[in-house]
Amino acid sequence: MADNVTTPVDAGKVLAFKDIGGILFALNLLADATGQDVMGLVAANPAANTLLGRLKAIADLLTAQNGYVDGIETLLAQATPAGENYIGRIGGDVLTAPGNAPVVTTTAYASGNVVGGLLTFTGAARTPAGAGLIQAASVLSKSVQTAALDLLIFSANPTASTFNDKAAVAINAADTDKLVGVIHLTDWSALGTASIAQAVAVGLPFKLAAGTSLYGVLVARAAMALASTSDLTPSLRIIPG
Repeated sequence: MADNVTTPVDAGKVLAFKDIGGILFALNLLADATGQDVMGLVAANPAANTLLGRLKAIADLLTAQNGYVDGIETLLAQATPAGENYIGRIGGDVLTAPGNAPVVTTTAYASGNVVGGLLTFTGAARTPAGAGLIQAASVLSKSVQTAALDLLIFSANPTASTFNDKAAVAINAADTDKLVGVIHLTDWSALGTASIAQAVAVGLPFKLAAGTSLYGVLVARAAMALASTSDLTPSLRIIPG
């Protein structure tokens, strides 16, 4: 049976059919306003600018790009590379920024004394010059303590100031713009022969000038005596920006 059938109409028009198993299926053509084929034929090289032609061009580009030999399937199978760029976030995370254990003295501190000198809180931000929110701060003591402490937080190293152990705290005017804020550590809990001071729900935002570290200084706000030169361990809990 022929693929095409001539209809018994006055104009004698020819309708296009395909004979498949004795059944005639009408052939349809997608054309633009000028009558040009816009779909293209399923072939190794479809006509340029047809839909199939454009799809083949895209597939060829993906196949060639970066050595992807299997086209779109291989591209979609590639692992997401590591990095800080992301689209949205579900849930949250917390960074722990431990401070260097300050070298302290076992003789009594007076109110207003620096305790141990300048602290460096490493890993306070994911990326250099990053930002975040200090959510909590703590100081673990190997001995039982109850005296209030202030923790001064700096967004960059306060190089113009000198913070000597057991000396009165004094911030140079050149470093005041680096001061992020002060965290008051007044809540001490005894842990047998040890103790911990903590401040939770601090909510102190910061933006680093460079690097990924915050800086801090502990200041005694009442007389206190420590049991060893490595008595204190400060730490920050940070929600990264």
